[in-house]
Amino acid sequence: MPEIDPVELVRQAIRDLSPGEEWRTPYQAAVRAAHAASDLTTAARLTAVAAACHIAAGQYREALAEVDFGLRLSPDVPAVRAELLRARAGLEIFGIDPEQALRTLAEAAAADPEPSEAARLEALVLRRIAECVVLDDRAPGALAEALHVVERAGRATLAAEAIPRLVPALVAFGNLDAGRPWVETMGAQAEVLRSRWRRLEARALEEALFAPRGRIHQAIEWPEHPMGFDFFAAWMAAGIGSYQSVVTGGRRPRPLSGLVNRLHAVLPPGFRLGTDGFQAVVATHLDGRIAPEAEPPERVTLFTASSTLAMAEAVALGGSQRQAATWARWFDEAWPGRVVTTLAWPVVVLRVRALLQARSGDIGGAVRHLRAAVRWADGHGYTVEAALGRVQLAEMLALTPSTTARREWEDTRRAGRLGARAVGVDAAAAAHAAIEAVALGRFDNVRPALTPREAEVLHLLAEGRSYRTAADALGLEWRTVQVHARNIYQKLGVHSKVEAVLAAREAGLI
Repeated sequence: MPEIDPVELVRQAIRDLSPGEEWRTPYQAAVRAAHAASDLTTAARLTAVAAACHIAAGQYREALAEVDFGLRLSPDVPAVRAELLRARAGLEIFGIDPEQALRTLAEAAAADPEPSEAARLEALVLRRIAECVVLDDRAPGALAEALHVVERAGRATLAAEAIPRLVPALVAFGNLDAGRPWVETMGAQAEVLRSRWRRLEARALEEALFAPRGRIHQAIEWPEHPMGFDFFAAWMAAGIGSYQSVVTGGRRPRPLSGLVNRLHAVLPPGFRLGTDGFQAVVATHLDGRIAPEAEPPERVTLFTASSTLAMAEAVALGGSQRQAATWARWFDEAWPGRVVTTLAWPVVVLRVRALLQARSGDIGGAVRHLRAAVRWADGHGYTVEAALGRVQLAEMLALTPSTTARREWEDTRRAGRLGARAVGVDAAAAAHAAIEAVALGRFDNVRPALTPREAEVLHLLAEGRSYRTAADALGLEWRTVQVHARNIYQKLGVHSKVEAVLAAREAGLI
């Protein structure tokens, strides 16, 4: 009889727990048994089990503390140290700096140069997941290939843990259809493993994959689980539920406030924006609220891209012109170029960029991006986004001085509204969003249009900077900033910096 691994026994016992039972019960029993037998190796390895339970419930710091305790407790056994380092890397994937996970995996490989086959496969999958999280465009294909190897090796549990990271990465790079077979595989694995946890994640992934095609999101029950609250599945559901509430003009119910509030308490650091972007865009679309003064993030990961896109849309519709110009420029400079959409907020990136450009005064750029967004949505089966893009493109063409033939914009408008009706989208709300973005970005007596650069200069002047310090901040000559300032004064009908700042605040430009 082969020797049974006590750590695997505890993992299976936790998977078999019923609702209302506590994962700590079998875990603590195993820890007591390990210490009674002076088996520090098993005691150290069990900390990785506790860490997995903590991170599943979004308890990031507690999870790290467990693993770090195990690393201090473990004897000088290379395989054990490497196992715990891999566990730490699995946690760091959800941290502020997911690239740290790659460094920790390198440390694990150095600690155990000749790992077992099971350890080698685990390290391979973790490395590919970390690469997906940092949005390496080659990573989804590499992770999919690794998971085929894992499945052939009979490691169903490892594969089931990786699929919820693979599917969002595939979608981000425009491979929506490639995600479906993996979700079906995960659902089958959940049944084989008798995992209520994986069933819930498979259900949330399935809903997210159908949302771009117009299937209405179904409310998901969130039962208690012995390992806690599944933050990842709930986060996806909150995003998809918010998106469908927005595109249907509020006809679909918003995600339960209790669910959203609970997410704020359990999301690990890697989900920095949490649900802020989802809540901001819902409030802007449906309640007419002004978008918060949110700045673009320093970097985007697989876990922050969805809420970042939602926040950008909120800024385009309810932010100041200065905000919109800042975000539009950030997309040009910092957004990962091959990321075209996201799973939890399934907008086409090009459409969000178009709204930002319209709000910041660049109508020509907005029209170009909307045309490209419609082509992309048509080519990839995003029927909801195709309808929204056409409706908004038609409104922008109608509101801007353009040589576009009347027949073209009429056909675009008609096709957009028919498409919207077919998938249950509120065409009037989409049209209003486009009109609002254009109107707020144009020159009129209430909100004069500033170029994106003028908006940046005005914001810096409002902070009390001189022409020279503003020029230093923007990397320009100070006389160039002076010229921008003169143009701002002329558009605002004022004669000084103080008057310009006051007028801009009244007009909602800063």
